[in-house]
Amino acid sequence: MNDYYGEALASQFDLNNRLGHTSNVAISANTYNLTTKPAPLFTGFNQDIRTLPPPPGAVYPTSVSFPRQQPSDFSRRIESGIDTALQAPTHYQFNLTYEREIHGGMLFQASYIGRLARHLLATRDVMALNDLRDPKSGIDWYTAATILEKQRQLGTDPANVQPIPYFENILPAGYAATAAANGYTLQANATSTQAVYAEGFEFWANDWTDIQDEIENYAGQTLGQANPVSYFFDPQYGALSAWGTIAKSNYHGFSASLRQRIHNLQWDFNYTYSHSLDNASGLQTSTTYGGAFIENAIRPNDNYANSDFDLGHIINATPSISCRLAGGSVSEAT
Repeated sequence: MNDYYGEALASQFDLNNRLGHTSNVAISANTYNLTTKPAPLFTGFNQDIRTLPPPPGAVYPTSVSFPRQQPSDFSRRIESGIDTALQAPTHYQFNLTYEREIHGGMLFQASYIGRLARHLLATRDVMALNDLRDPKSGIDWYTAATILEKQRQLGTDPANVQPIPYFENILPAGYAATAAANGYTLQANATSTQAVYAEGFEFWANDWTDIQDEIENYAGQTLGQANPVSYFFDPQYGALSAWGTIAKSNYHGFSASLRQRIHNLQWDFNYTYSHSLDNASGLQTSTTYGGAFIENAIRPNDNYANSDFDLGHIINATPSISCRLAGGSVSEAT
């Protein structure tokens, strides 16, 4: 079975698409702060914003071209889009029912219901940060960062953190000195591992995405480069969430019903046990970073879990009585 799809997307992108008939400029994450990179001042209501300088790295378009591409200028843009290879979602439905009439006119019914869906609409960050693997040690970013995060949760002092080959091999010599020059408390002979750990321990906590951004910038400073070192981020985007038909869901359920009619009284008892799993439960009307967003585009099955709407047990019972009124009409109460 193929479902209709795309109506909500067409409406959303017609109204809000940054690459459509109208255009707007949004500042990248961490463009401004309260100390070294202050934003333009608010001078009063009805301020003429047209005279303000454009955000760093922003270029106002003077013509229309296709395809329109963002420059590779290491601005951490956070934008959204739509996949060019959408396909119709597909649903497979299965059911099997056993029914038997038992003593006293009672009817018993048991059913299995299954529904498997593939190519469902969902969003993911197509510019997701690389899970960079160190070819020398064989360790990837997720593994190395997890080791540090577990120590951070225990409150381990940076001076007691042992070197991890991943950081010692990937980062340039002198990285710890650069981190110290940017305000982190490190001993004179600190390792690159201790420097990365200090970034989380002293400031970012478990925000490892911002730590990755800082690692790239500090590595660039260490090497004397004007731009960050592209370990994790794409030079064009900080994040680019795009709709695609990349999600899946599986539903399996068992239902049992017992019904009986005794003269003008009828009753039924129903029980359903079911389990619904998916890797995105949002609707087409979700925002691009909303309920339909798969958090890790590199490992999308990490999101595969109970659906937001999953109900394991449903029980209901309904009695119904009918009686004939004067004039021959029939009234029924449930």
